[in-house]
Amino acid sequence: MDTDFVYLFTKTTKALKIVKASLLQEHGVYVGQDFVLRALWDAEGLTPKELAAKLGIAVPTVAKMAQRMEHAGLVSRRRDERDGRLVRVFLTDRAGVCRRTSPASWPSSRSRPLPAVAVRS
Repeated sequence: MDTDFVYLFTKTTKALKIVKASLLQEHGVYVGQDFVLRALWDAEGLTPKELAAKLGIAVPTVAKMAQRMEHAGLVSRRRDERDGRLVRVFLTDRAGVCRRTSPASWPSSRSRPLPAVAVRS
């Protein structure tokens, strides 16, 4: 049945993901990268291992994401001053602009309507 909870939940989740992706793209951020930005806004200068633990994802995933975000100008990666084996991730001015140009719940879709979820009878 098309009106069961799982179906409606799946359709709503998909609609929200589309809205979120659109909002993030306005800032040059891809879905998933917003979690890294939020983590770094809370505590800048984390290692990929620390970020991975905080986000509940694998270290190689964070390392690749940080590399892409560095190329996009959102973060910089620098060697730890005390332990040269470690790399720490820092926000750039561009990431700061992203935060300042959006509300605290960045990104917020409150100002935009959600796409309609069609329910078939």
